[in-house]
Amino acid sequence: MHLALVLLHLSLQPAAAQQYPVFEGCDPESRVIGRVAKDAPLAIRSSIGNAPTCYSVTIDVDGKQEKGYVMSREIDAVAAFEAARAEYALTFHPVAPAAPPAAPAASAAPAADPEPASKTPAPNAQTAPAAPAAGKKAQPKTDPMQKLKVAM
Repeated sequence: MHLALVLLHLSLQPAAAQQYPVFEGCDPESRVIGRVAKDAPLAIRSSIGNAPTCYSVTIDVDGKQEKGYVMSREIDAVAAFEAARAEYALTFHPVAPAAPPAAPAASAAPAADPEPASKTPAPNAQTAPAAPAAGKKAQPKTDPMQKLKVAM
């Protein structure tokens, strides 16, 4: 009878809220800088797909905003972040097509200029880039985003 009362008493006690560690780095072996409850309002900045996935968060530690990392998908804010990310992945995001390559220059001979060109450029005139040093090839200017646009 006594055991039954003890078990009844324990079952009526509210369960302690589970606390999840917030790490200093994206590594479960790094220092724990705080703990958060399942329903803690976390600001999630990004995620890194390691095993387990690591979520970069901002939390309040002793009244000060700290950056840290959580690795549990059981936290409500993490679950909401993952749901939003999955929904975004299912939507269509059009990408502007890459600009077509420039047309080759016409090979016609230039028209004769009635006045000889001045040796000094006009005050706001654009000058051509310097020729490459002897033995070096000029590198064509490319748009660094072009590779990304082509890959998409």
